[in-house]
Amino acid sequence: MSTIVKNGVHRAIFEEHYRALLENYKFYDRKLIILNNPDVSQAALDAVNRYGVASFFMENSQMNKQVLLLFLAVVFSSPLSAAEDIKLWYRNYDKLAIRDFIDTALQVTENSHGPANLVRSIQVPLGRAVNQLESGKDVDLIVTALTAEKEKKFNIIYEPIDKGLLGIRICLVQKRNVDFFKGMNSIADFRAQKTRFGVGSHWIDHQVMSYNDLDIIHAPVYERLFKMLKADRFECLPRSINEIDLEIARHKRDLAIEPHIAFAYPQSDFLILNKSNKTLFQRLETGIERMSADGSLQALFDKHYSHLLRKHKLFSRKVIFLETQMLSKNALSAINEKGVMSFVY
Repeated sequence: MSTIVKNGVHRAIFEEHYRALLENYKFYDRKLIILNNPDVSQAALDAVNRYGVASFFMENSQMNKQVLLLFLAVVFSSPLSAAEDIKLWYRNYDKLAIRDFIDTALQVTENSHGPANLVRSIQVPLGRAVNQLESGKDVDLIVTALTAEKEKKFNIIYEPIDKGLLGIRICLVQKRNVDFFKGMNSIADFRAQKTRFGVGSHWIDHQVMSYNDLDIIHAPVYERLFKMLKADRFECLPRSINEIDLEIARHKRDLAIEPHIAFAYPQSDFLILNKSNKTLFQRLETGIERMSADGSLQALFDKHYSHLLRKHKLFSRKVIFLETQMLSKNALSAINEKGVMSFVY
């Protein structure tokens, strides 16, 4: 034992296995209650004073024994488990609004469910991430648009966290085409002009725009679509108003946001989880209920989304409504009740 103390191995083992517990359970912020234990020897107390995270020096041995028991009681009365890691799909994790929303739901349930860390998943396309979620490997949680298939396969929390903004799409275009859609007033105009829309192979847009008889060019990899737009493979890359600002910031030399048209269909960001992960599902559902009750749910929307409606002048645009039969009654009702638009088909 003296050898591993001298060479630092003892300290390294402590740092690896125990230091996080002091931080996770806020040891130094707790109210400390001193208990009496007459069975603690002076040798044990000396060892704690020499090697422990705190030292105890009182005026008499009886108080030393009390304080030693206090240290043992506080450290070991809490469950000896590290905070749970919850793996969020990487593209969701990279969006501050989504991360804030889920972090808040975890924070308001920490007292009842314990500490948790939101971590970034490995970098995979959405289709593969959905498969991983279904198999229970590498991804615990995805925030995404819904389809009937997803609603059958996964547990869904029917809270449209972006209030339906995901279904409001505006176009990324080449700069020289910024006024290309000016004067178009209906979906028939886009069909007549044979306007091509670039979408991800697994995006909801792919199915919705195909259902509305629009010309679709698709690719399985998100990043490839920007290169395809610049190469004139299509005229419009439809993006939601809560996604497009980060994307134009990366491509502003070549691309622009089309200012005249918006497309709208009922869709939103919903949380989906593996059906076997009932504990996390119940925790997030409880957290969202508490956020709705205390006003933090609306506060997060105001913080991250409200300004986008003004910035992109949604209600100054010609809004073209698209039909879809993809949503369940539950999802459509949630969007109609809580979203910024209502849809009746």
